[in-house]
Amino acid sequence: MPTDACRFFHIGAVHTWVARSAFDRFDLDALRFVGSGLAVLLIGGITLAARRVPIRGLAPVANAAGLALALAFGMLTRWREPQGPLLVALFLAGGAGAAAAGPRPDAPPSGQL
Repeated sequence: MPTDACRFFHIGAVHTWVARSAFDRFDLDALRFVGSGLAVLLIGGITLAARRVPIRGLAPVANAAGLALALAFGMLTRWREPQGPLLVALFLAGGAGAAAAGPRPDAPPSGQL
């Protein structure tokens, strides 16, 4: 079963790829669409990296940043776009999953890489 970080990464990649067919020219709307896909892709990548390299606190910070972006998007679109609530739910699930997982057993003591 894929992790929430993998889901974020894949959703960001698909979102960015869809921009090619959703926009016939590169304008401000296309840039916004691609930028939001790249932001989700980056957050997923950071979260995946934080799970492989035990940097304490990086995954929750990435999830919090994603949640803030999703909430801002939802508020700016007045929750008319379906991806707003979906992204909020995904980032909340990712944050809850990271919090429930606790410290990794193979992670070195805090302050060491």
